[in-house]
Amino acid sequence: MRSKVSPLAAYIWSFSLLTFVLLWAISWGPQGWQLVSQVDDPLRRIILWDIRLPRVLVSALCGGALAMAGVLSQGLFRNPLAGPSILGTVSGANLFVVTTMFLGWGYEHWLVQPFSAFIGAVLATSLVWRLSTWQSFQNPGRLLLLGFAINSIFAATTTFLLSLSLHEFNLSQSILFWLMGSFNGKGWPHVLMALPWLLIGLWLSRPIARRLNVLNLGEDVAQSLNVPISQLRWQTIAVIAGLVGASVAVAGGISFVGLMVPHFTRLYLGADHRHLVKVSCINGMILVVAADTISRTLMAPQELQVGAILSLIGAPVFVGLMLKERGRHGF
Repeated sequence: MRSKVSPLAAYIWSFSLLTFVLLWAISWGPQGWQLVSQVDDPLRRIILWDIRLPRVLVSALCGGALAMAGVLSQGLFRNPLAGPSILGTVSGANLFVVTTMFLGWGYEHWLVQPFSAFIGAVLATSLVWRLSTWQSFQNPGRLLLLGFAINSIFAATTTFLLSLSLHEFNLSQSILFWLMGSFNGKGWPHVLMALPWLLIGLWLSRPIARRLNVLNLGEDVAQSLNVPISQLRWQTIAVIAGLVGASVAVAGGISFVGLMVPHFTRLYLGADHRHLVKVSCINGMILVVAADTISRTLMAPQELQVGAILSLIGAPVFVGLMLKERGRHGF
């Protein structure tokens, strides 16, 4: 797929839109622009620096991480319908974090949830990739069915743990709201938790992106050009798991970002992963920050769950992509 715009124009446009959305998210609310213009007021300073700004930054970091994970997933599986929420990566991370919460380990150390989410994401993605190498799952439609099956297994196990916790209201409520995905109450510790994963993911994705471009030409071509395919796959899975694990550990279950953003970015930027990864990261930030701002202000003072809003947007997009790929591949 050829690029309809130059990479430079795509970067400029995405950065400009991200700047606008960030300013809108910070200023949109009960206090409005007074938060920014009257920072000498102690109350407004607290709202801006301790509540509003870290929440906006966390939502941006999680959106960027999920979008990058989506690009890498689609490149690894060579399937535009592949995504962390479709292939079970998010569900695997969810299950492991819920397990730590159910066992009472989730709050003993701040590293417990990110580590458990990473392990769950690695296992889920590795399982789907291993099964997808079987000849019977080479068809894109069957790969989707495989992803649905893995998703269902993890989701059912998560629901089972939730049902066991219903007699403890506080625990079951925490699990339920966490599974729905939210940035409510996120502060600077969560920014510091998510930021390193995003930066590491960006750094590690540079050599991966170049190799994915070759892999998309076919495994035979990649092998003839001395691309270490097995090493590439495990490196990509590790980066995907780190990005998804960080997002899940910080914000809970947020779906469809890794499916929608890479698809729409690819429409105008093309399929060059060297630029697609980074521009999709910026666009993922834009989408999630905007969705979180809407969830925070649409029915104020009541707050909606950002995961629910993104699912309402993402599910129809996924159906449309399925119909498009059905016509192309005949599944």
